[in-house]
Amino acid sequence: MTTDSHLTPASDPFTSGANARTVVDRSAFPIVSLPAVASGESGSELTFADGTIRRTILPGGTRVITETIPGVFSATVGLWVPRGSRDENVGAMGATHFLEHLLFKGTELRSAKEIAQLFDQIGGHSNAATGKENTHYYATVLGEDLPLAIDCLMDMLRCARLDAEAFELERGVILEELAMDLDDGDERLHDAMAAHMFPGHPLGRPVGGMLETVREAQLEAIKFHYRAGYTPDQLVVAIAGNVNHDQVCEQVGRLLSQPGNPQWEGFSASTPARDFSRQIAEPLTRAGASMERGQFVEEGNFEQSYLLLGGPGISVRDSREVPMSVLRAILGGGMSSRLFQNIREERGLAYSTYAFSIGYRDVGQFGVGAVCNPDNADEVVALMRAEMEKIASEPVSEEELTRVKGQLRGSTLLAMERTSPRAMHLAQAEIERAEFVPLERKLERLRTVSAEEVLELAQELVGEAGLEIRVCPNAE
Repeated sequence: MTTDSHLTPASDPFTSGANARTVVDRSAFPIVSLPAVASGESGSELTFADGTIRRTILPGGTRVITETIPGVFSATVGLWVPRGSRDENVGAMGATHFLEHLLFKGTELRSAKEIAQLFDQIGGHSNAATGKENTHYYATVLGEDLPLAIDCLMDMLRCARLDAEAFELERGVILEELAMDLDDGDERLHDAMAAHMFPGHPLGRPVGGMLETVREAQLEAIKFHYRAGYTPDQLVVAIAGNVNHDQVCEQVGRLLSQPGNPQWEGFSASTPARDFSRQIAEPLTRAGASMERGQFVEEGNFEQSYLLLGGPGISVRDSREVPMSVLRAILGGGMSSRLFQNIREERGLAYSTYAFSIGYRDVGQFGVGAVCNPDNADEVVALMRAEMEKIASEPVSEEELTRVKGQLRGSTLLAMERTSPRAMHLAQAEIERAEFVPLERKLERLRTVSAEEVLELAQELVGEAGLEIRVCPNAE
């Protein structure tokens, strides 16, 4: 990717009007490095994107990154820790997800009911999400209520009771959740893909653990997981919307210095933020190195067949992230995609068909999927395979490429009108990339994606797509 200015053709979907010709200078949208340093060192205070984004590392290593969005009433705050199911040892499978539940079960200041009432009474929304590489606790509220949301989330994060009564109560809730997942064909399908992609590796395990591991879970293992991952030097506070950066830094710094939990104490101004790029449990150099190739079938009490073809993908740090989004959209990213048109619209063989990619910090997954009547499964698999082979054998047309770029540009901009995706973008920049890539830069990169780039990426990925997985109704 060059840094030269260039002229955008009038027919390009990235112009500002029907006859517009726009000069785009990429140097106006620089990528900003986000170093993991101690408070006060160079890089611990950053202001960019015309002053709308600020990033501060507080004493103790906590990172606060905010984006002020003029004209909005709301703000989304997320407290992120780079610790997920990948970081669990075999004896603590499901601990990350268990911990996510327990943090909502009360602190010394608030009961579980009071936490729920707090967000309800201000018309806000709070929740949490556990992944394989990180966990985050978040809330969307009015900007005027942001201090209250921060206070509550920080209290949950620092001072969760983690008592035996709540632990046993949530064990039952999580077992119900996992049972629901077993009834969900899509969940089963993608868990099976991970298991065959990464056999014997933490990335191959379900995020929530398994029924037997949750039944056997011990509270002390959950507490160990908490002590290891929930500390100031691993905390990222990301907020977008109606937010005052200085006020947030003052509040978070004050809350971090309060007593209440020994593991959050003893961190000084000289404590650097963690370098998350080096914090990878059992790193992999190549996603498909140990992949189990072939066809795999799971049966269950289902009415339809859930189908998947796939293999290794690219990591979240791969420079081909934008071409990957184009490839995914062409194959199965909307109603005009090849899979949708061929399998559903022209033949009526499936209601749902799609393409997907999942990126981790060192490896990734890529594939296509569909849900259909079991009688149509063989034909649908053959059609999916044919579409994958086709996109890896001939360049896409300029017309299709232009249409998909317009689709991705529009969907991206529409999504970023909300505060939650913007807050997530900030957090992922800190945790996954150690650099902030402006939205404008990504859109400009999208504009330059060529048919040759898509073909080259497709050839690499399709050539490695050696997994076929079916989750089907029980055989009679």
